[in-house]
Amino acid sequence: MTSLSEQLKPEMLSRLGDFSIMAREAVLGVMSGLHTSISKGSGGDFIQYRPWTQGENLRDVDWKLYARQDRLYNKVRRDDTVMRCAIVLDCTASMSYKGKSAVLSKYQYAAILGVCLASVASAQNDNVALIIYSGSGLKRIGFARQDDILGLVDAIDRLEPNGNANLDAVLGEIDVFLEQSRGLTFFISDFIDMDMERLLRHFLANSRELRLCHILDRDELELPFSGTLDFRDAENNDGILVAPDLTRKAYQAKMENWLGQVRNSALEWRAQYQFSTSDASFLEYFC
Repeated sequence: MTSLSEQLKPEMLSRLGDFSIMAREAVLGVMSGLHTSISKGSGGDFIQYRPWTQGENLRDVDWKLYARQDRLYNKVRRDDTVMRCAIVLDCTASMSYKGKSAVLSKYQYAAILGVCLASVASAQNDNVALIIYSGSGLKRIGFARQDDILGLVDAIDRLEPNGNANLDAVLGEIDVFLEQSRGLTFFISDFIDMDMERLLRHFLANSRELRLCHILDRDELELPFSGTLDFRDAENNDGILVAPDLTRKAYQAKMENWLGQVRNSALEWRAQYQFSTSDASFLEYFC
């Protein structure tokens, strides 16, 4: 029998039909997987679990659940304060890339992940907003109920990745939504040409929790091409002639170095970091 993690891989979901059906099934699968894994042993005024974050009281951690899952979860009780959760989605031109064997573009993968995160946060009674940025500007979409999934997916699917990021505008929009709360922000992006220090410093300065979801296509890691090719920058259309067979090793070394820099910067500035390729199971972000 196929495991839930396998079922939530893009190549498996693609058999169901179009983008909206894939997104809906991914959400249902993630919610089902979380319910199965963390809903045991509840009682009293307990409502549900949510991931523990640094700085929270360890007395609310379910240590028996930790022993089973090797992850810290807090017990959410009826009198807990509602938290604001911003889910930031990169819709710039570089996110449009879709590798030769990929089912989804980076943007489509990031969009489904964003909807899954919004669904999980909403189920925890958090105040959730999806903030999408591109060269065309910013779009903020509220998410209050599971019934909003199809409308949210439709709004996302109509957007076309374009342009460059205006980081100051993005950070300002996040601040407006979070208001004076500490809040939680998921930032989903390929982080290409991103001023990482500016981004990370902003959240640390405001004592806000940041989780980076780094998405790349597998082609961007492996450079699986042959011949002489004209590579074009998606955001400024600058081109360069490349012979991948001759430059692959050097390219992969530079890519590995860059990924290490991004990951180390996140750790240095106390942000959580998770890297994934756009063919990975969506459940990996929640297990």
